[in-house]
Amino acid sequence: MRKRSSYFTELSWLLFIKRIGKLIPQRLRFRFYKLLYNYESPRYKGVQLIIPYFESLNLQFIVSTQYLIDWNVFFFGQYEKETNDLLLEYIKPGQVVIEAGANNGTETVLLSRLVGPTGKVFAFEPVEHIHNMLQLNLSINHCGNVTAEQKALGESDGELYFNVLPENFCNQGMAGKYDERSVDTKVLVQQTSIDSLLLQHHIQAIDFIKMDIQGAEIELLKGAEQTIQKSKPLIFTEATEDFLSIQKLFETLSDLNYSVYFIQPKGHLRLLSKDTLIEGNWLAKPTPSI
Repeated sequence: MRKRSSYFTELSWLLFIKRIGKLIPQRLRFRFYKLLYNYESPRYKGVQLIIPYFESLNLQFIVSTQYLIDWNVFFFGQYEKETNDLLLEYIKPGQVVIEAGANNGTETVLLSRLVGPTGKVFAFEPVEHIHNMLQLNLSINHCGNVTAEQKALGESDGELYFNVLPENFCNQGMAGKYDERSVDTKVLVQQTSIDSLLLQHHIQAIDFIKMDIQGAEIELLKGAEQTIQKSKPLIFTEATEDFLSIQKLFETLSDLNYSVYFIQPKGHLRLLSKDTLIEGNWLAKPTPSI
């Protein structure tokens, strides 16, 4: 294959790999797909197309195969299956959900369908070119119950500098306030707090907070203290030592009177303590009053 394939040549190759991959044991497919079509390789431009997504919910998704998230959606039907399984279990019709770090909308469009026409999703993605793709995916799925804002969520209202990656970088989800390892430039973005959001939109209560914001999770929680005390929403978060102390994150959730669970494979929850902390996806639930 030439160093720079034409669109149709690359698309044909992708479809061929995907078809052959279905004949390979599931445990080997990731390695097989990445060996034959590595989204990090400069030999591929990437192919953009609309594919079915969660067909039982009548969703579609625009993928650009040079990106990590989109590559997974193209070959495996979704990105971060365990996260999606948890959302399918806990999100109910009529709920109000806040999503911090929406990226291109793989979970946003799912949340939109799950809360239904009587529910509401507030999705936040501060990086302009990613936010634009989020808006496109919301548009093709007619997600009228989603308000997508090109802002960061944090402790207070204002402006801050955000580390933005080159648009051709494979993992756009690494953009954030603190990660400067692969930063291309810094841009000034707007920030708001969840407490301010509720006042602005006259929201009485929320049911679920989902956040994956590269180390800014504690700041988000501090800017949502009034909302959390009043609404007691479930809180889903990524916990990683890359950008913040997971012990401090655990302590912040505990101080808000939450019990914290590690999400194990197949959705099983394991209660965490300060001595048993583990990186990964966490679900925090209000601690019942004794």
